Amino acid sequence: GNRNTNFLDWLQTLHSPIVDKMMLGITHLGDAEFLDRVGGHSAFDPENEKERIDRGSGIIIDVIVCNGILKNLFARTRPFDVNEAVHFDYSAKDFSFPSGHTAASFAAVAALYFAGKKKLWKVSLVLAVLIAFSRMYLYVHYPTDILGGVLVGLGAGAAGYYLVITLQEELEGGRKMAQTNCESCMNYEYDEEYDYYVCMKNLDEDEMYRFVRGEFRDCPYYQFGDEYQIVRKQM
Repeated sequence: GNRNTNFLDWLQTLHSPIVDKMMLGITHLGDAEFLDRVGGHSAFDPENEKERIDRGSGIIIDVIVCNGILKNLFARTRPFDVNEAVHFDYSAKDFSFPSGHTAASFAAVAALYFAGKKKLWKVSLVLAVLIAFSRMYLYVHYPTDILGGVLVGLGAGAAGYYLVITLQEELEGGRKMAQTNCESCMNYEYDEEYDYYVCMKNLDEDEMYRFVRGEFRDCPYYQFGDEYQIVRKQM
């Protein structure tokens, strides 16, 4: 609307050759530095593989939601196509809403925040705000595009983090279950008198309760035995 355009027009009063170069440099960080960081190859990126996966997941979700769905759904014309009098040495061919550079920047901020990187997420936030501002200064996005990008980016970063956490917990839970599966334990033997399998260890009351309910995890008595060993022992 008019408020969106009026704000962009006001920003043009700040126009100067030096500021133009600064804004062009900053805006390119959104398509190079942040994507590079999310991929885990920049100097800012820690060596922890899980954190790289968190950010990678966030950016993938962001690209799908922002560039794949929302931009095509809203199909908003960019401001420089509406007002052709304003022109910078910068081009963008896709639709305007939401801002992809802003979304990618804030997805990285969210991923770093949830990963507990206290200093890095604050530095990233400052850079993300500058990138978002540069998109408006260069007349390629409306303020509402920026707002949409912030929300999508933060949501994508958070979703990526929790997705990785959930999958990690599922995998770890599966490993623990495999490691403590009674059927593969040398202490799990068939009792002919009672006609069912029992644990040969002297379990206390709580341990027995969890054993009967099949909820025994991280069993301290677990001893892995392959099928041949177990059958041989039972014979």
